[in-house]
Amino acid sequence: MIHIAIVDDEMIDLVTAENFLRQFMKEFYPQEASEIRIDTYSRGEDIISAFEPGMYDLLVLDIYMEAISGMQVAEVIRGKDQDVSIIFLTGSEEYLLEGYRVFADGYIIKPIGQHQEEFQQTFQHIFPKLIERYKELTVQMGTISFSVPYRNIRYVDIDQHQVRIHLVNQDIYVTTTYEECCETLLEDTRFLECYHRVIVNMDAIASMGKEEFLLAGGERIPISKRKQKEAKARYMHYLVHR
Repeated sequence: MIHIAIVDDEMIDLVTAENFLRQFMKEFYPQEASEIRIDTYSRGEDIISAFEPGMYDLLVLDIYMEAISGMQVAEVIRGKDQDVSIIFLTGSEEYLLEGYRVFADGYIIKPIGQHQEEFQQTFQHIFPKLIERYKELTVQMGTISFSVPYRNIRYVDIDQHQVRIHLVNQDIYVTTTYEECCETLLEDTRFLECYHRVIVNMDAIASMGKEEFLLAGGERIPISKRKQKEAKARYMHYLVHR
C-alpha cells in the first residue's frame, strides 16, 4: 500500500489536492488506486509530531503555511527519513532552488485547478517510483511459497547448485530456479545480471570499479569481461534516471 500525506493550512487547497490525486490514480493507475492511503494535515507541526521513518512514501507539502513552512517541515522529516519522496505546492517560484536541499521530487504551482497538466506530469514522474517500492518476488522454499520485496534484495547468486538470495538482513536459499528468478527480476530496471548467474540490485551498489561493483555492505560483485561494457553503461544510465 502506498502511503501519502498532504499538508496544507488552506482547507480548500487541501481538499482539492486530495481529490485531484485520487482522480489521477483512478485514471492512470486504476489497479493501484485501491492500494493508496492518503492522510491530510492542516498544520506542519502535526505531521512532524506524528512522523516516523518509513511512515509515508510521499509527502505533498504546501510551502507557505503559518507557524512552520513546508520547507521547514521537509528539512525536519528529511533528517529522519532519506527515502520519502517530497513534492511542494507553492504559489510562487521563489523557493525552487531551496528544494534541492531536501531533494524535492517536484513542484506544483497553486492554484492546482489552473495547473492540472503540471499536476499530472509531476505525479506521472513520481508514481512509477512509488509503485516499484512494493514489487515482490514470489519464490518457493520446498512446498512453501512466499514473497520477497524487491527493495530488500541486494543480489542473487548460486551456491552449491541452489539459488541464494542475499537480503538486507539475511541470506535465504530457495528452490525456485535461477532462470525463473532471472526472468522476473530483469523485467525491473533496478536489477542487472553482471556476471554468470549473478543478479545485482543497483540500488545496493555503493561504487563501481574496473571489474566489480562494491555494495554498501562491503561485498564485491564481479563484472564479467563479456558483460563489462553493457553492465557499466546500464549502471550509469540507472544512476542518472532513477
